[in-house]
Amino acid sequence: MARRATPRLLAATLAGVLVACLGTMAALTSAADPALAKKPRDELEAERDAVNQQLEEIKEQIDDVSAALKEAYIAIETTKAELPLAEKTLAEATARYTKARSSYQAVNSRLKSAKKSKHAVESQIAAAQEAVAEAKRSLGEVAREAVVGGGSVPPSIVLLLGATSVRELDTSLLAVETLTRVRARALTRAQDEEALNKNREAKLIAITDIIASLKSEAKAILSEAKASKNEAEDAKAKLDRLIANQETQAQVLEDARQQYLREEEDLTRENEALADELKRLANEEKEGATDGGPPLTTGAFGWPLASQVVSSPFGWRIHPILGYRKLHTGTDFSAPCGTPIYSSAAGKVLSAGSQPAWGVRTVISHGLMGGHSLASTYNHQSRVVVSVDQTVERGQLIGYVGTTGWSTGCHLHFEIYVDGGVVDPQQYLGH
Repeated sequence: MARRATPRLLAATLAGVLVACLGTMAALTSAADPALAKKPRDELEAERDAVNQQLEEIKEQIDDVSAALKEAYIAIETTKAELPLAEKTLAEATARYTKARSSYQAVNSRLKSAKKSKHAVESQIAAAQEAVAEAKRSLGEVAREAVVGGGSVPPSIVLLLGATSVRELDTSLLAVETLTRVRARALTRAQDEEALNKNREAKLIAITDIIASLKSEAKAILSEAKASKNEAEDAKAKLDRLIANQETQAQVLEDARQQYLREEEDLTRENEALADELKRLANEEKEGATDGGPPLTTGAFGWPLASQVVSSPFGWRIHPILGYRKLHTGTDFSAPCGTPIYSSAAGKVLSAGSQPAWGVRTVISHGLMGGHSLASTYNHQSRVVVSVDQTVERGQLIGYVGTTGWSTGCHLHFEIYVDGGVVDPQQYLGH
């Protein structure tokens, strides 16, 4: 049997995973990564989707760690994949809010200036209207005094013309000329002010339109700013939840790691005990054998399931969760729970029971083939229908597919032992 990784190596490897996760949290609580801010959203989304796809593949491929450890790893990696996008969303929403707020302040400043200008023009118009009214009152007074006074100039008009006394206007002819000049000046002033007011009123209309437009623009910008602020607050809350979740998940991962290490030690002892028992049995079979039995060739074993869907083959690989080189000691067949399992060859049931890692497991000894002692195991079953020391035939029903032990999905983990060591089962399978 191939040597499994030691608990000490597992501890070091998983501790490294945990440190990496905590390091990600520390980075996120500090300043944002400038490179992240420059990355397009679609690129971040593609990276997240790629990670999620890898995690889905891990779910399908990895069944030789505890479900708790696997789920804790998947959870924390999923959260890590979401963090950059959440941070990007927060940065974008905050930038939109800052820009909208700045735009609102600029528009509001223009609005105040426009209102001030409107007030000034309204004051000018009111003053001009008062001046026109005064000029018209003066004209009326001039005309009335001229008729009533027989052409003499009233004191009010004398003062209007700047004379110091009526004596300065001592002749009727002079008074008439003076009244004519007063009337002309009053008419000119009134006409000038009325003309100016027309321009002022046109300017007032334009300013009023500008104010209405600025108010509408300010309202829209303010609405946008409020929406961006709400979005930023939501994004910040989501980011905070993700970081908090990662802290919780890191602790869950550590708890699962500790539990896994305890179970891994038990599994290592059980696998070594099984290998020793099969080696002892092989020696006994060889010593008492008159021949080496049938040849050990392709087809020496039948398929344990009616379907032949291999989800994970035998062999060495870098474990995607634990991060070290690990031997997958059998072939995994994907099948629904409850699918019948058949003995791959005739033999005798050595054990049929349950244990933490392999779940419900059946071990069958097949005697000698080609001078080698053969055995097979059927793991993660939902239940068995054979008992210890029972003789079974090739193709006989022995149990049903399940997801017990270290398993997160319905499948059969099938192993073949040659002289007490695991080999690739597919090299001996055939109908």
